[in-house]
Amino acid sequence: MARRLAAHLPLTETPIPRALVAIPAQNEEEHIGRCLAALRAQVGVGRHEPEGRFGVLLLLNNCCDGTRAVAVNAWQGSSIPLHLAEVDLAGPAANAGFARGLALDLAALWLERTSNADGVLLTSDADSRVAD
Repeated sequence: MARRLAAHLPLTETPIPRALVAIPAQNEEEHIGRCLAALRAQVGVGRHEPEGRFGVLLLLNNCCDGTRAVAVNAWQGSSIPLHLAEVDLAGPAANAGFARGLALDLAALWLERTSNADGVLLTSDADSRVAD
């Protein structure tokens, strides 16, 4: 499934992200905006990370609310790479663990496609906010 979805991943990024945050989200309209705002505000070693040093892969699984629209709006104006992947998981695959694994697989394929062999994969929950 990840390889099929990966066909829509960016082939290249400039600069190439050195880390990708994979976030599975299911009906997180109320939380995803704050989650993404916290990611956009990240600082490293006392300064803002250069744009593009990290990217975000948001896996929208079985969403039937406004999660996608809120995410797009929250990311507007950012030059940090964001990829939205939408899936409808069924049966035994319709669970948080499978969705997180799929999000991480897609993020790994994104790094692979940008020839970033030493890239870092991170994950977060859509209702979490990373610290400033």
